[in-house]
Amino acid sequence: MKEETSKRIHKSGMYSIIVNKARCFKEEQISVALHYPKSLHPQEKLIDFVNCSKARDSTSLAATITDVLHNLPVKGMVMVAQSYDGVSVMSGKHNRVQAKIKEQHPQATYIHCMPHRVNLVITDACSHIRMVMGFFNIIESLYIHYSKCSTRSKFLEVQKLLGLKIKELGSLTVIQALSEEIEEGKGKDVTATRILSSIKPPNFIVCWFTMDYVLSLMNVLSNYFQKEEATLGASARLVKSTLATLKEQRDKFDDVWIPIEKFAEEHDLTLSAPKASKKRKPNTSHTLQDYVVESTLGQTVTLVDGEALD
Repeated sequence: MKEETSKRIHKSGMYSIIVNKARCFKEEQISVALHYPKSLHPQEKLIDFVNCSKARDSTSLAATITDVLHNLPVKGMVMVAQSYDGVSVMSGKHNRVQAKIKEQHPQATYIHCMPHRVNLVITDACSHIRMVMGFFNIIESLYIHYSKCSTRSKFLEVQKLLGLKIKELGSLTVIQALSEEIEEGKGKDVTATRILSSIKPPNFIVCWFTMDYVLSLMNVLSNYFQKEEATLGASARLVKSTLATLKEQRDKFDDVWIPIEKFAEEHDLTLSAPKASKKRKPNTSHTLQDYVVESTLGQTVTLVDGEALD
């Protein structure tokens, strides 16, 4: 495959490289792919997975990428672009990976990986909404909880009973699995109890359905950016279309709200906001007004609405 790819690159006369992190439970890896034109149609081929566990500084990573290219007969071909994520060790202009590669290939313009940029936009937007941040914290707790073998078996069992795919994390699956864990443990499973109590309030349910809708739209965008046939013009049009759809949805929230109401009704969940507890303010003794009081006095407190409580 490498030889065939090299022949095609020689025929086109140019290529670009795409380097990303690759997940592996044993070691840190990077994936190296080549992008090149074929009859004016973009082509992308994965070349190698490389272990970079020993050193992940800019010099070592640049040397690793160079070694992969040296093992391919692409000498004399023009590298016109290099694409990585935005982490500083890769994207920095001064003495970082893109700068070191550009020293060897002056025409290799650095391009920030577009799917990664979309992910950064979503992350930044979510970080400014407290309710959404809380939602993702609970989702992370769910992930950690069901990463354990003892709890994962129960989750998979419920999925099988409901006829769901193994990797599908559905709200119904979560509620039923947590409820059964608590029932079997006779209330002793503190983590399951805490998570279940966190996902039943209306703000979590609303966030669940809303984020599912929004992220589904963004996923279409992210997936297109990763296609071989993706072009700059088509990408720009898709971005504008996605933004327009999100703006229009502000006036069509019923499309999201109706499924939320249906789900809440089916699972006996309330969507009404909980009543705020009445705040009590101390009724300071007149004899101590000119003093600093550092301890409780066991005195009468008055509710905000004026009702006295002993």
